[in-house]
Amino acid sequence: MLRLFHSIFGNEPGANRYPETLVQAAIERAVGGNGPWLCGCSGYRLKLRPAVVHALDHVVALVDRLDEPVELSRENFGSGP
Repeated sequence: MLRLFHSIFGNEPGANRYPETLVQAAIERAVGGNGPWLCGCSGYRLKLRPAVVHALDHVVALVDRLDEPVELSRENFGSGP
């Protein structure tokens, strides 16, 4: 019964943060990198979805923490730390 409610109302808070095409492409990439035998599992896309969304959250957080790019030039060589 609980699975029915999850399928109707969703079981992931904020699951619509990413476009569905991006999530599906990430799932297929994960399956392709681990072997095609995962495709034989019943409902593998649904089972992998929470882990893929979590991985996307992690990658976005890593990118957000990157520093600004530094221009490499003769003028800037001695001006900064």
